[in-house]
Amino acid sequence: LLRILQRQPDDPPTLGSLAECHFRLGDYPKSLAVYQQLLRKAPDRTIVEGLLTLAESMGKLDIAADALEEWLRRSPEPAAKDFLRLAYFEDSAGRADKLRAALQRGVEKFPQDAVMRRQFVYALSDAGQFSEAADVLRVHPELRSDDELTKFYLSLLLQAKRLTDAERFVTTELTP
Repeated sequence: LLRILQRQPDDPPTLGSLAECHFRLGDYPKSLAVYQQLLRKAPDRTIVEGLLTLAESMGKLDIAADALEEWLRRSPEPAAKDFLRLAYFEDSAGRADKLRAALQRGVEKFPQDAVMRRQFVYALSDAGQFSEAADVLRVHPELRSDDELTKFYLSLLLQAKRLTDAERFVTTELTP
């Protein structure tokens, strides 16, 4: 593999085989480094999944988050679960600002994804951004049917000192 790479240093299949070889030999840091190089050259789902699995098993959640972020920037068709996974890595790496940014991008790209919207609301609330969290939760499809979400929404409005909005919501939207 090394001889082939001397002649063709950017050959993705050879780099993938080299990453797998280092992995099977138990040299995880070298395998991870080759996966990172490969992701920059030939970003496909198989490569990113291998890198994410390896980085997560090594406890390198910041590397996993950065790799997934890079892949999402280049991917023509990301899925909602990709943004949720990015949020998980960012949260686990202790990067709260990047967690909120990942969820915000996910909500913008997939506005009907109720799970992502809820996670974004929790992240904003945890950061003390109660008014912004209430605005994001306001359009949640289950806001009026899920008692816990309704209570949470009212709590956010009260914490944001938006008493008029809370009163209007209770009197006009919740009361038949």
